[in-house]
Amino acid sequence: MAFTSMHIGIGPNSIEVECCRGFWKNFRGLMFSRRKNILLVFPREGRNRAAIHSFFVFFPFQAIFLNSRKEVVDSKRIKPFRVFRPRKSAKFVLELSEGDTANTEIAVGSCLVF
Repeated sequence: MAFTSMHIGIGPNSIEVECCRGFWKNFRGLMFSRRKNILLVFPREGRNRAAIHSFFVFFPFQAIFLNSRKEVVDSKRIKPFRVFRPRKSAKFVLELSEGDTANTEIAVGSCLVF
């Protein structure tokens, strides 16, 4: 099954992401892939459910954690081969390639549109 492509509005900017739904797509995430932007969608909101790893991701990326209201609850630069759990419950994780200009405007409390 192919990934679904969508746009996410961040203030006046918009970025294209691949939407990952389901256990295996979320588990794979950016593993063994080229630099790209993805959105992980979890079935339920939770702090442990939104924990991510960067095993076999060979580049750093920005992880933005969103609650069910699409508000940013945490943001972290993730280095390769690390594990991270957000400070608050999240339903969505936006993983952005480093150097993406849109991610500089994202702060905790911001609301994204998609």
